[in-house]
Amino acid sequence: MRWQSTSHGLITPNFFLDRIISHKLLNPITESILHQVLDTQKKFIDSGKTLPLSLNINANQIQDSEYIRKLLKTIETKKQASAPLTFEITETTDTNFKKQSVASNIRKIKSAGIRISIDDYGTGYSSLDRLCDLPCDELKLDRLFIKKILTSNKHLIAVENTVTMAKSMGIHVVAEGVENKEQLLLLQSLGCDFAQGFLFSPPIPQAYIENWYNRWNGAILL
Repeated sequence: MRWQSTSHGLITPNFFLDRIISHKLLNPITESILHQVLDTQKKFIDSGKTLPLSLNINANQIQDSEYIRKLLKTIETKKQASAPLTFEITETTDTNFKKQSVASNIRKIKSAGIRISIDDYGTGYSSLDRLCDLPCDELKLDRLFIKKILTSNKHLIAVENTVTMAKSMGIHVVAEGVENKEQLLLLQSLGCDFAQGFLFSPPIPQAYIENWYNRWNGAILL
């Protein structure tokens, strides 16, 4: 999610997310985004295209059983059976994922066929303990590690060991913030599964997604 301001241009969530949370707007905004992306996904599938979908979920939302039930009901009603869906868990508090209600909500999410991803792994509250607690399918390496992977041997070792550990646990790895082919080639050599970042596209409005898809589908960066 980005905020297109007429005076300040494109504003990233780190500048306004805390205000959204403090005004208790995160849940309704998440629901609105979910409806929009499911509608977009349906249009793609109806035209014979596959569009994997990821939705950021705050760690506090995972603890809210009623809210999770509401999201899953929406997904059950609107989601296309063949369309991959992932919940990217963004941790902003020291959430206890061993708590019974949290574990129960995660089991419900997984039972609905939804993948679990740990967002911004390596910074904030993400840890090895989280990786072991959560039945996750994917972890997303924070862009701070990728930014320094070509210039810092310590960051390179950290990324390499994280990729090796995750793959040995059957977890896919996504590199965030990839900006050039040199980073991409190095990540490929380390066994990283997926990448995202400005090398492929900046954040774009919903109306431009189909053009981007048609341009990049099947493309190979050499």
